[in-house]
Order: sequence, then structure tokens, then C-alpha cells
Amino acid sequence: MIRLYIAIACVTVAASTATGAEPGKVIKPAIVLTGGESEIGAETFRRCASQEEFQELWKKHLGVTELSALMFCPKVDFDAYMVIAIFGGKGNKLGIVVESVTDEPNRLRVCGTSNPPFNPSAMRSAE
Repeated sequence: MIRLYIAIACVTVAASTATGAEPGKVIKPAIVLTGGESEIGAETFRRCASQEEFQELWKKHLGVTELSALMFCPKVDFDAYMVIAIFGGKGNKLGIVVESVTDEPNRLRVCGTSNPPFNPSAMRSAE
């Protein structure tokens, strides 16, 4: 299995309220899934607006059959939410942190950073 990062953010669907003259509205994701293993080896950004689109992406992500994707893909209420999926390719092995989601004119901006590698020497013991 290829090690890479994935972040899937489930955000509330709303008509864009931002105009060119005002700042975008910050949206809080309902849930964020992140991890270090996926079968999607290339950098990929996807917006899923239906369960069928999400199941197809989930199937590729896990490298499983259609039946497994149908059984194990998280169910999302796509009347109220959409899924934003970010696959980082082969570079990062520890996932990403979604820092913000902003509804801007003509786009939804998702900002994040790579999870830093675990550094045991940076930890302090409680005394």
C-alpha cells in the first residue's frame, strides 16, 4: 500500500454569500478524516456532491471492490454537506491538518499543513 496523506473534510453546503468586495465566510468542517495510507498515488483534489461520487473515490482510495466500497464508505447527507478530499501523493506520510475552510467568490478555499513528523526528543517529561 502506498503511504501518503489524505484529508477528507465534510463541510456544510450553502450558496456562496461572498462577493468580490467582502471577505469570505469561514466554514467549520463537520468532520475531518486524515491519515497516511491510500491507494491514490497522485496528488488529487476532489469535491464530491453525491454518495455515488464519494463511493467511487472511496473505492479508489482503499483499493477495494465495488461491494466493499458500498459497505464501508461513510454515509453523508449530501443535501446538507459536501465532501472535499485532498490526497497529497507520495510525499507526506502522516496526514494533514485542515486549518481553515473559507467560502470565497467562485470558490471554496481549503487551507492546511502537513502533520509534522513525530519527534520524541521534543517532548518533555512531566516532573
